[in-house]
Amino acid sequence: MEREKFKKVFEPAMFGPYRVKNRLYMAPTTTNMGTEEGSVTDKLVNWYDRIARGGVGTIIVEASSIENGYGDLGPGSIRITSDKHIRGLHMIAEVIKRQGVLAILQLAHGGRHAWGLDYVKSPSTRGYSTRVPSERIHKLATAEVKELEDKFADGVLRARQAAFDGVEFHAAHAYLISEFLSPYYNDREDEYGGSIENRMRFLLNIIRKSWDKAGKDFLIFPRLNVIDGIKGGLSFEEGKIYLKKLEELGVPLLDVSEGGYILEPDKVDLTGKQCKDGARFEYMNTKELKRMLRIPILVAGGVRNIKKADRLLAEEKADFIGLCRPLIADPDYPNKSLKGGNVRRCLFCDVCFNSYYHLWPVRCTVNPYAVADVRDEPGVFNVVNPVKKKVIIVGGGPGGMQAAITASQRGHEVIIFEKEEKLGVSLEMIGTTPYGMRYRDFRRFFQREISRYEVDVRLGVQADVGLIKKEKPDAVIVATGARPRMPDPADIPGADDPMVTNLVEILSGKATVENSAIIFGAGTFACDTALYLSRKGKKVHIITNKDYDGLLLEEKAVELNDIYHYIFILGRELRSVPNIKIITEAFLQEISREGVKVKDKEGKIVTYEVDKVIFAVGLEPNDSLYQELSKEMDIPIYLVGDANPHFAGSVGRAVHSGMKAAAYL
Repeated sequence: MEREKFKKVFEPAMFGPYRVKNRLYMAPTTTNMGTEEGSVTDKLVNWYDRIARGGVGTIIVEASSIENGYGDLGPGSIRITSDKHIRGLHMIAEVIKRQGVLAILQLAHGGRHAWGLDYVKSPSTRGYSTRVPSERIHKLATAEVKELEDKFADGVLRARQAAFDGVEFHAAHAYLISEFLSPYYNDREDEYGGSIENRMRFLLNIIRKSWDKAGKDFLIFPRLNVIDGIKGGLSFEEGKIYLKKLEELGVPLLDVSEGGYILEPDKVDLTGKQCKDGARFEYMNTKELKRMLRIPILVAGGVRNIKKADRLLAEEKADFIGLCRPLIADPDYPNKSLKGGNVRRCLFCDVCFNSYYHLWPVRCTVNPYAVADVRDEPGVFNVVNPVKKKVIIVGGGPGGMQAAITASQRGHEVIIFEKEEKLGVSLEMIGTTPYGMRYRDFRRFFQREISRYEVDVRLGVQADVGLIKKEKPDAVIVATGARPRMPDPADIPGADDPMVTNLVEILSGKATVENSAIIFGAGTFACDTALYLSRKGKKVHIITNKDYDGLLLEEKAVELNDIYHYIFILGRELRSVPNIKIITEAFLQEISREGVKVKDKEGKIVTYEVDKVIFAVGLEPNDSLYQELSKEMDIPIYLVGDANPHFAGSVGRAVHSGMKAAAYL
């Protein structure tokens, strides 16, 4: 029935010379789980084993560097620079293929965006690097370019020896091959620069040398930009020429993409949570590309669900759809879509992307079971403890609900005490903001899991020490959250006026704005709330005492990496809304019914007449119950989520802390 429902996604298809079970593939995703020397770790093998067991048809394994240091995309990048790397890579290929999944390895060179060295390599010194100052960009000599071609070919041979079914060259997103293809980066005057033919030479030579080295029967194809999306970059018309020439060369399929590290003021963010599902397909006009080519095309980026993937395939906008973040959130998503199941849906919050840019192993807001986050004992969370315990959880937010699920998976009796009349109030509240609707999906996921594990949920109960003692628990997990931080009236006259409130009260509906409001603080949550109010026709002033506070100004965001995509686009949207005004480097002086007095950056006192003053200046933990229990009860007691300062301010940290507290019970 489900196979019929998603007919295109789950139909078998030819991926080059191979028949695969469906048209979904795991898009290559740097996890930073290799060693400093670029070797594969057991954790990384487990990661790909887990993805393969989830039902995807093909996995394109993350970028493997073809040059030590200068080619690495991160501190935990894997390498394919030596025969010593073959064994670890073979382990990855083996666990993937064991599940009947096609195993492709991506080969890459970071170019000017490589990690961790005194200088970086590039076809030219034009432009900038995200890793080093511009003066430390080394322009490759012609002989050095040819050496790198050989290193790519050597890597292809090793990939074949490691039992991969094929390789993909990373020729997109402003990494080295993409830099040669792009007129923005490539101003060379030798055989590798100038004309389209010359700019393609590096990639074409790599493919030819790889066929010579590893055999023409080995599957080889590139992932390349069809458009750069920057001024002076690769145009769509040039991109189409590249695709046709690659098809003429004999490449059996093409993975098409767009973009890179530069954010133009009018750059469209095609994969973030504020962008519509599948926007990248429209931007690249993949339907035209598919009509133009006789070979299959792969497209990844911004596809949030399998229903949309099936529609894109039916509309002939791709032959294969790549998923990345949805599979990090729930590796079983394909199987659950085919057979039924409770899907842990991706929020598109970009925590996984941020992990890469922070040089951390991959992590996920909604999936605390991602390999990188169960460091000591992978799998302990779902292994039944032979000693059944009674576990009380106080608080039904994301941390508490995740703790309940994990404790139930461990075989324990679980009781949740929640003071509100429903679970997941904080997720529901976030879900009211314009870009927070997916948090409602997350709440529904939790509710279904709580029901599936038959957790004893007691709503409308304010738990205290006496009540908990009566239950005689073996352990208590306190997930009592936090309260909004509010100013002291002694510091800000009028801070205790009834017109003063906070984001929680606004988004929960306990406080309302009649006509206009001031929001003090400019973090992303505050900015989301400003949009929420503006769409209700309210006039909003955002005031911060910094030049920016989570809100990137456009002039500061032209040359920043993807970690800033959301706040950059959010800031740009705020500035385009007529009834939102942003005042930076300003300080609150006084609140009264006659007006709110603010000192601006010139030192002038400006008065704003509004009917609500909303504070968004952080949280204070509700940890009093934890402190009391720690004194009164001699049993394990854990403090998780916003109630614990170490985990506060993030849904992901709340979820992860809840899982970890319950995992060892």
